[in-house]
Amino acid sequence: MTSNIFNQINQALSHRLHEALKILLPDGKVIGKYYTCASIKGGHGQSCKTDLSSGRGCDYASGEKWGDIIALVALQHRSSQYEAALFLADMFNIDLNNQYSGSHSEFTGESGWSRKN
Repeated sequence: MTSNIFNQINQALSHRLHEALKILLPDGKVIGKYYTCASIKGGHGQSCKTDLSSGRGCDYASGEKWGDIIALVALQHRSSQYEAALFLADMFNIDLNNQYSGSHSEFTGESGWSRKN
């Protein structure tokens, strides 16, 4: 059942990946088929790249890699991928049909970043 939430989130964001990356990685830009920025926190630069069709990416400066947007958010906040998926569902208003418990409108990972409605 948990893998279903990951599929649901990735599918829902597949056509909005550029929009999501602009929010999650501020001050980046598109170069070719990649969204590029300085690090997994965003910023001006090109050492961090995310493929706009697959969501896979790497921060070449730190060596951190991710396979999709959920894994990126989990890395950013040093959280589980499940928590990251619930956070993304809340942030982008993805209906999970009440299959998953808890509200994650206030998500605070190790980074101390939080989002409140």
